[in-house]
Amino acid sequence: MRFSSAPAATPLVVASVVSYAHVVLENPRPFKFLDYGATNPIEPDGSNFPCKKPADQTLVVDGNRTVMAVGEPQTLSFSGKAVHGGGSCQLSLPRDLQPTPDSSWIVIHSIEGGCPARNKRGNLNGPNVDVYGFAIPDTVAPGDYSFAWTWLNRIGGQPEFYMNCAPITVVAPTANPEKGGKRAGAAARRAAAAAALASKRADASDFPELFMANMGALSGGCTTGDALTRQCPIRFPNPGASVEPPEGEDELVDQPCNGNPRAAAAGPPPPLPPHGPDDGAEPTSPVEPEPEPEPSSAKTETAQPSDTTLTMTTTTV
Repeated sequence: MRFSSAPAATPLVVASVVSYAHVVLENPRPFKFLDYGATNPIEPDGSNFPCKKPADQTLVVDGNRTVMAVGEPQTLSFSGKAVHGGGSCQLSLPRDLQPTPDSSWIVIHSIEGGCPARNKRGNLNGPNVDVYGFAIPDTVAPGDYSFAWTWLNRIGGQPEFYMNCAPITVVAPTANPEKGGKRAGAAARRAAAAAALASKRADASDFPELFMANMGALSGGCTTGDALTRQCPIRFPNPGASVEPPEGEDELVDQPCNGNPRAAAAGPPPPLPPHGPDDGAEPTSPVEPEPEPEPSSAKTETAQPSDTTLTMTTTTV
């Protein structure tokens, strides 16, 4: 559906001054950053994928986790001027509080074109005022998660893969939901409402694996080079049920590959287990992953809650 608008590790340390060479996630508040690395893309060999986290370090909450109620409008915003003419972004949740290169993810919202800034042919001359709306799907159980924002830039010297992660706590819907934050305009609220509607109509198979590219062998040699040469944003091979093209679809280029080795796996992704309040590397109450269902020609019934509720299993996003 498309709409318009292990041993203890060394913690990441917060930078006193964040470089504005590129773009950094502003809301939800990201994990603490290592030096200036937050604004740089993932290394070309994927050595600090995911979340710009080297293998010997752990993600550390900077202040408080952002609380997000299921099905209610949420806002996505950024700091930084080098938006590279926008591009395409995805929002996803991993299946681990401390995700690794082998972690599995579910994409909860895709933005094709116009992200992290709309209708820009280059970089910004001032603050980024664009805000985007999304919603946590009903299929995500309450608990702690490591939210991820990924971005494939439209303009640049070479294909790149940007990624920031943020600690969030998912809670049940509130009685009187707020209509977005201070920067959330009408367009962002409409997009969030559309995303919430899409998630209500979706089942587990409508939340695909994270799109991966431009990280060498880690992403199977898949690149976005063709789209970058044409200076056009990509259309994701599988954007999921909740997707918006803020600038329309005329300039989108079909992306021919997805370098995520789990993206081609048969059957719907396994459910996400909720994490408890512990911020440690290991989730609470780990359980064994559920087996993938046998192929069937019958249409999956999505009306029953048991078919649509993710209860996150752990394989240690």
